[in-house]
Amino acid sequence: MMEAEFRGKAEILRQIETATVRQIDADGSIEILPGLDIAAPAETPVPVQASAPDIDGVPIYLLLHVLEWKAQELEIYKADGSLIRRYPEPDELEVMALSP
Repeated sequence: MMEAEFRGKAEILRQIETATVRQIDADGSIEILPGLDIAAPAETPVPVQASAPDIDGVPIYLLLHVLEWKAQELEIYKADGSLIRRYPEPDELEVMALSP
C-alpha cells in the first residue's frame, strides 16, 4: 500500500518504522501506535486503501486511517462481512491513493 504516492506518506512511513502494533479484530485489523512524534500532513482520514478479491470473489479492503496527523489503524474487512478465507498477497492488491 505504501507504494502509492499521497501527502504525508514519508512521515507515515517514519511513524510505522518505530510503531507498536496489535491486532484489534478477527479480520486482522491492527491498531498502530507510532513510536515517533512526527506529524503526517495527510489531507484525508484515509489517504490510501487497497483491495483484492477473496477466493470466493468478494472484495477484501485494507484502509490506512490517519487521525490527528498520526497513523492509527490498518482496517481490514470483507465487503459482505463474512470471514476472510485467504488474505491477499501484496502483489495481488489494487492500491489507490485517496489524496494527492
